[in-house]
Order: sequence, then structure tokens, then C-alpha cells
Amino acid sequence: MTLNSPLADLKRTLTQQPDDRISLTKLGFELVMTDPAQAQRHLARVIPLSPGNMAAARVNLGIASESAGQTERAEHSYRAALDADPANEKALRRLVRLVAAQKDPLTLGELLSAPGRVA
Repeated sequence: MTLNSPLADLKRTLTQQPDDRISLTKLGFELVMTDPAQAQRHLARVIPLSPGNMAAARVNLGIASESAGQTERAEHSYRAALDADPANEKALRRLVRLVAAQKDPLTLGELLSAPGRVA
């Protein structure tokens, strides 16, 4: 008996159901540490498939972008998540942390004082 890896199972599912957003998300997170570029491709595909949960899909893409060292793309994803859902705490926390790491106090102040944002 051969055990299948979760990665192989996800790839097999996506071969049969290429628009399965749950499998795309799981595969993206499986790849974040080993192949961030591939993770980004899978997580980016989730966004148009998740109109009711666009903010979460954008946050996930931001996480993968950070893992790939693409801070500008990550920042863009977190800002897009906040545009879709201004109360998304995960997007705000990750964006604040990212901006604080860049040591840009003006941008950080704008983030914390933006109307509709969770502080």
C-alpha cells in the first residue's frame, strides 16, 4: 500500500476540478515555504473564485508574497483586502507590521487613522 502525500492529493483534485478554491488555497499554503512563486500563482487564482470572501483571498496572497520576499506585492494585497473589507483585522495587522518594518511613520500613521479601520 502506497501512502499519498497531501500535496499529491491536492494536485490530483485540481486536475479533476481546476477551480476548486479550497484545494487551490491549501496547495498554495503547502507551497509557501518551499516554492513561494508557485504558491502565489495558486493563491492568485483563488481571488476571482471568491467574490464573497475576496479579503481573505487577498490576505493569503499577501502572505505568500511576503514569503517570496515581494514586500510591495504583499502590501498591495493587504491594502486590497482592506478595500474589500475595511474591518479585516488580519489584513490590517499584517500591513501594519509590514509598513512598520519599512520604518515609514507617515504611512503607518495613515493606516492607523484611516476611517473604518480596526485599530
